[in-house]
Amino acid sequence: MRVLMDDLHSLKEYEKVKSWKDGARMLMHEIKNPLTPLKLSAQSLTLSSEKSESAGEDVTRILTSVKDIETILSYFKELVNIEFGPLSAFDFFQHFHAFTDQVKPTLVFPCILPADAKPFVVLSEPTLLTMLFTNLIKNGLAENKLDFHVDVSEINDLLSMRFITPNAHIKDALKIFSLGYSTKGKDRGFGLFLCKKISDYLDLNIQCRQEQSAVVFSIDFKRCNTTEGHLSLNPLQAKAQTYDTL
Repeated sequence: MRVLMDDLHSLKEYEKVKSWKDGARMLMHEIKNPLTPLKLSAQSLTLSSEKSESAGEDVTRILTSVKDIETILSYFKELVNIEFGPLSAFDFFQHFHAFTDQVKPTLVFPCILPADAKPFVVLSEPTLLTMLFTNLIKNGLAENKLDFHVDVSEINDLLSMRFITPNAHIKDALKIFSLGYSTKGKDRGFGLFLCKKISDYLDLNIQCRQEQSAVVFSIDFKRCNTTEGHLSLNPLQAKAQTYDTL
């Protein structure tokens, strides 16, 4: 009965997210429709020689605002296209080993795992985890390719992953997961925002901290009793989908 109730809850959550995404796509379509004629009109005005200096500044502001809206819509489009599928039970270590085998040699990084690690079953979504790992690792390697590493520790029924980037500094840790926030240049700042959304969905408690001279991202997994879900025999259900990080 417990398994049936859990499956029903997962199905309801999946249907709720799907309904939200369908509505979000319709909203994006309605917003984008008036943008095109507005953008074309503003561009035609910039080509006109018979306009005052103040009018030219107004047109420039219109074009800038339109571009900002288009950028936000592109972020939103990526977000609603992510499939937040139902959760399943699988062994974390089996999934992580499959992930590291898959990304070689594109993503090369040291990883410290618990000695003689036994299976640690989690209730999660394998494809989303792959996306989360990819973004956090790419982010760390971009900052310090030589020293970045991952540390995995297990205490009782809690497994913690730490993505550690030595000799790095966060200017504003409170904004690090905000949409569009980036110190890496224009049109960036989606990867960590995506990581936060995935973490919220999977209840991973993602955090970012400045520890001495290192930046540390961490996520936590709770042990799942296998009677609470159906153990997946193939935890890596899809190839890693990569997104630009900071």
